[in-house]
Amino acid sequence: MRLRTQLSLLAIVALALPWAGAQYARELESALRAGQEQALKSAAGALAGVLTSEADRLATAGNGGDSLFVHRLERAPVLDGFASDWDLPDDAPQPLPDGASRLTVASTASHLYLFVQAVDATVLHRGPDVPQGDRVVVRTDDGDETRRWVFAPEAPGAFTPRRASANWRADGQAEPRILAHWQPRPDGYQVEIRIPHALVGDRLGAGFIDVDDPGAAPERRVLTWSPGRTTGRLVGPDDVLAERLARNLPPGVRGTLLDAEDWPVARGGALAAPAQPSFDDTASLGVAFRDRLYTWWLGSTPPPRPDNPRGGVRLAGEEISAARRDGVAVAARYHGDDATVVSVAAPVGDAVLVLEQGSAEIVTLTNRTLTRILTLALGVTGVLGLVLFGYASWLSWRVGRLSRAAAAALGPRGQIDTRLPGTRRGDELGDLARSFQRLLGAVAGYTGYLRTLGGKLSHELRTPLAVVRSSLESIDPGAPPAEQAAYLERARGGAERLRDILARLSEATQAEEMVRSSPRSRYDPRPVLTACVEAYADLHPDHRLRLDDDDTPVALEGAGELLAQALDKLVDNAVAFTPAGGQIVVRLRSDGREARIEVENDGSRLPDEGIDLFDSLVSVRATRGDAPHLGLGLYVVRLVAEFHGGRAQARNTARGVAVELRLPAARG
Repeated sequence: MRLRTQLSLLAIVALALPWAGAQYARELESALRAGQEQALKSAAGALAGVLTSEADRLATAGNGGDSLFVHRLERAPVLDGFASDWDLPDDAPQPLPDGASRLTVASTASHLYLFVQAVDATVLHRGPDVPQGDRVVVRTDDGDETRRWVFAPEAPGAFTPRRASANWRADGQAEPRILAHWQPRPDGYQVEIRIPHALVGDRLGAGFIDVDDPGAAPERRVLTWSPGRTTGRLVGPDDVLAERLARNLPPGVRGTLLDAEDWPVARGGALAAPAQPSFDDTASLGVAFRDRLYTWWLGSTPPPRPDNPRGGVRLAGEEISAARRDGVAVAARYHGDDATVVSVAAPVGDAVLVLEQGSAEIVTLTNRTLTRILTLALGVTGVLGLVLFGYASWLSWRVGRLSRAAAAALGPRGQIDTRLPGTRRGDELGDLARSFQRLLGAVAGYTGYLRTLGGKLSHELRTPLAVVRSSLESIDPGAPPAEQAAYLERARGGAERLRDILARLSEATQAEEMVRSSPRSRYDPRPVLTACVEAYADLHPDHRLRLDDDDTPVALEGAGELLAQALDKLVDNAVAFTPAGGQIVVRLRSDGREARIEVENDGSRLPDEGIDLFDSLVSVRATRGDAPHLGLGLYVVRLVAEFHGGRAQARNTARGVAVELRLPAARG
């Protein structure tokens, strides 16, 4: 995976900022909703106590059948077989026992209206051949008298019902005080009925009788009451309870009083309308869209209020069932038309008081907090992502440029280009570029050393070979023996020099083997240095040698004989470069962690060329006489230093040159 992709993925972590903001807003909304529920529970408890004084109005009479809810009509509808002018809610019709047909009951000040929607695949009207066809039946009970009517016209349209016998035959007397209108439907028929209140009483039942084949099949009865049971009571809004309820409701709260069968016998108050954006304002539309987007993204929408399984305008909900069962106020949340609605149900005897309050204010406050935090967090995340992507692109470009330069550093003929981009940068990539540059410089130096190795060996071997060849060619068999002896002596000297060169060339291998096979032990380097310096002072009386010791206790892990051999090489080099009467100082310093052994001499300085003096066959010393010098002394010094776990280095000083061994102290 590329670096740019990795950093881009890392920017996704910044999405924790809007997530944290959303969590904060959710917690804030939960706290506000809990406070709202508690306040609404307190109001419901207080209002339930007030309504308890109306217990006589809330008492439920004995019920032998399904009760019917009577809706209020603002004006009398036209009796035309249609209910479009009733102006009632969509859930006003009550389901009949077959589950498909519907019954709506409403009233004005003078009349009770029924609207029956019957589902019947085969509609038969009463006629000469059909004495008892499909018909709607209505029964009323007022405690003293039971009345029955049959609505069975001979054809669609307006008609007058007849009194019914106990078996619901349409053979009774016509009832002109009741009017009805029959209209066909694709799936059956519908009948609109108007009955004066004086004929109704307080209990009523309705339904229809289906006759598909009057001569062969029995009648199918779909009635709101069952055989042997009385009709259901008529339930309607109670103006006294509604006025008492509305007077005690807090602002922005809608109250509904449900009887024992969940019919709303009293309503009052209204939910506060949520603020709507101006649709002619583009900015407001953008804010509304943003709020909806955030709500969809982060919010959890509660379910809508469930329908009552018994249908009609009955109210249902988990809080209503819990309040009836447990006898305490219970809260629930539902999704309304515009916002979440908090509903609290409190028991009032057999009835239940339901208070509903919209959470528009809470949602608005939360949305303001939420959208402000989320917008800011998402903006910061976006900017951070762009910055990281740009930085990753720049970083990838730098890494790629360094990679291409490193790949092209080696030329086709082995030449090495040590120039790399980015070496002046102070960051890690700059350090990497400088490390590569140092590595390439070392490789270039070693490559140059290997290239000059053949020339050095050729130079060292050419002279003795020329001496041997010229001496052998100069020998004349007829010359005097003394002259021949001189040429033979010259040839012998050249051969000895060749042998000495070959012996010195094998010193490196011998030194490596000697160092590798030397046993290790713990020793104090101070006696070794003291003995060596005293011996060097006797061997080189023309130079001033001395030991500079700081007397700090130190112990090394290695071999004292190898340290003495390394000192031999260092002092030999120092004597070679120090003029007569010059000073050579052997120093010993220690800080407890490592020992620093340094040999400093007066004289010439090291060349500025980047060569490693501690490689084999590297020498900057001029040849003295016939003795060849192949530069193996400092190579042996490096081997000894590495055997002790340290390193060797050389530097120029104000007086000349100093070669230092940095050896780690022995542990324990």
